[in-house]
Amino acid sequence: MSPAGGVHSGEDRIGWPVHRPIPMRDTQLRKAMPKYAATKRTPCSERNNFFMQTDKTIFQQEPLAGLIPSPPQIENIHIRQERQILPRLLPSEAIILMVPTYLTPMIALQEEKESVFALREAVNA
Repeated sequence: MSPAGGVHSGEDRIGWPVHRPIPMRDTQLRKAMPKYAATKRTPCSERNNFFMQTDKTIFQQEPLAGLIPSPPQIENIHIRQERQILPRLLPSEAIILMVPTYLTPMIALQEEKESVFALREAVNA
């Protein structure tokens, strides 16, 4: 996976972790993940993640700060959408993880009804 905002060739990223260790992975997810992967025999899986953030940083290498010192202004709030795409390569069945990332200023959503509906659908899911 090439991190959002980063420029890497595929060979540069082979063997790198996608992200830091996931809490409770060994105790709760280790058995479930192979079962989930076995049910997903489709050529491509996809999901969207939405976040709110108070800056325009796309590639965030370090963990986010704990607290914001003061309430952010609406002009400084952005909706971050990460579209995780996992195509399966045939015949090897290897999976590639691609994560195009989009930042939309919160105030711009008033002009983008489709984005508001997608965000609402994700929150309600």
